Amino acid sequence: MLTSHTLPNAQARPASRSAPVRRIRRQQLPATAPGPRAAADHHRALFARVQSFVWAHLGDPELRPDTIAAAHHISTRSLHRLFRSQGCTVSSWVRRQRLNRARRDLADPKLAHRTIQTIAATWGFTRAADFTRAFRTAYGVPPQDFRTGALRADHDLGTP
Repeated sequence: MLTSHTLPNAQARPASRSAPVRRIRRQQLPATAPGPRAAADHHRALFARVQSFVWAHLGDPELRPDTIAAAHHISTRSLHRLFRSQGCTVSSWVRRQRLNRARRDLADPKLAHRTIQTIAATWGFTRAADFTRAFRTAYGVPPQDFRTGALRADHDLGTP
């Protein structure tokens, strides 16, 4: 068994040579962690890409955090962390976007011939009861009442 005091001098590293080598190696190493500004820029860009993806796929009832994360090659946990940094959750943000689009369509006189359930399904709501409950929670009225009031207001304004 060899110990440090029995090693031949040829195998021992001279102390005078190790310090400059460490200094050179330290200078050659690339920066591994981006600065705070680069990280913030990356998060903003990633959030913008995620938003664009969600808006393009709002009508897909299978749009869930795991599918969004997979499409961006990040973990579901990272996706949740990204949305938490924006002050919301992935699911609540997606639901709010879907509800906004459905609300816009319900108020559109050109879409008055479409049923409420058809409009809800267009934006990813597969169950009428879930849509009605979410809509009432978000806007304080059921979708039918909102639509009636919006179309009446539009008609009263004389919009063709």
